[in-house]
Amino acid sequence: MDQLVHRVLRFETFDLDLAHFCIRMNGRSTDLRPKTFEVLRSLAERPGELVSKDVLYREAWPDLVVGEDSLSQCIHELRQLLGDKEHRLIRTVSRRGYVLEAVPATALVGSQGAEPLTAQRRERTIPTRVALGIAAVLFILLLVGIRQPVLDLLAEWASPAANLIISEADKDRIATLAAKKELPLPIFQIRAPANDVSESARRFLGVWVSDYGWLGSRRQLMMIVTSVTKDGTAHGYFVNGPAQPHSHVPGPAFSTPFTGHISNGVLRYDGSTGMHVLSFMPDGRIEFKLAFENGNIGVVVLDPVWMPGEDQIRKSSS
Repeated sequence: MDQLVHRVLRFETFDLDLAHFCIRMNGRSTDLRPKTFEVLRSLAERPGELVSKDVLYREAWPDLVVGEDSLSQCIHELRQLLGDKEHRLIRTVSRRGYVLEAVPATALVGSQGAEPLTAQRRERTIPTRVALGIAAVLFILLLVGIRQPVLDLLAEWASPAANLIISEADKDRIATLAAKKELPLPIFQIRAPANDVSESARRFLGVWVSDYGWLGSRRQLMMIVTSVTKDGTAHGYFVNGPAQPHSHVPGPAFSTPFTGHISNGVLRYDGSTGMHVLSFMPDGRIEFKLAFENGNIGVVVLDPVWMPGEDQIRKSSS
């Protein structure tokens, strides 16, 4: 039997621990989201080389079709974590992919000594990861039953159950609406805000969907804000329907997570296609503007589908 080897990809400014799925900087370890980890792994295994978007999609999202925002969000998270504000460490090659401009220190830590990080060696890790992932999913399904979404369960483990405030009946209703509009609804949960979160931030919490769609194209959009914090950080998902004949951005339907910031009653998120700016209209709906990098402006109006009531928030804190 092969002896277990603990692999770490070492660079000048960070270490990528392939066994514990984390990154180490200045003596501190930070866990990464699974897809963000896979994107960094792909780049770190090819330092100084152009890694195409197709390769990153294939290795981070095998057998799945996702929108470009999913990859861009991962790159954004990595740049924030690595302090790469000027995009020098992770360099963008327009329309092609990304290059990790980092000098590797060593490729392996363990008693077996260094083994070259070849493509064949990378491929040998895939069956093991797949088998472990399948085993974990099957174990969870046996515990909770197939109808209980696995990610919902993980969210409940990570947060007190009392903080989860959307009912299964409401999520079923939202899922029916999403299917009607051809929106690929992600598995989500919504958490009650803390008492010190401002009212202007609380207003964004909930599920919002377009009626007409994006002006000029009628492409549908759903926004799910799953949590807001005292400092104005908002987490959630943008869910886009399939592109229409006049859509500015082509492609199939997709959902992508986002992390934005709320200030003075306005939610902003800097995505791969441009700056997203969301503000409330006098009638309580949200006006969503997307300022594309080429100067064009997209506009869509979102209606509330589900918003937490004060009774739900009080119940969650009792």
